[in-house]
Amino acid sequence: MGYNIEQNVLFGLDSITNNYDHKLAKEWIGRDNEIYKSLGLDMGVIVNIYSENLKRFLGISRVKEEVKK
Repeated sequence: MGYNIEQNVLFGLDSITNNYDHKLAKEWIGRDNEIYKSLGLDMGVIVNIYSENLKRFLGISRVKEEVKK
């Protein structure tokens, strides 16, 4: 048993909100998606990375963390 990466990785960009570069964000998401595809990640893991893991960390998710054995 190791660290549950699938339910603990958060997506983020090093951007400032008052100068947010949406084109750069779109490029990074595209690159990340290609990496996720090459790793064979399923959509559930990708959704976790982009949103559910952060929502669970903030206590606003309705999804419980899956305990891996």
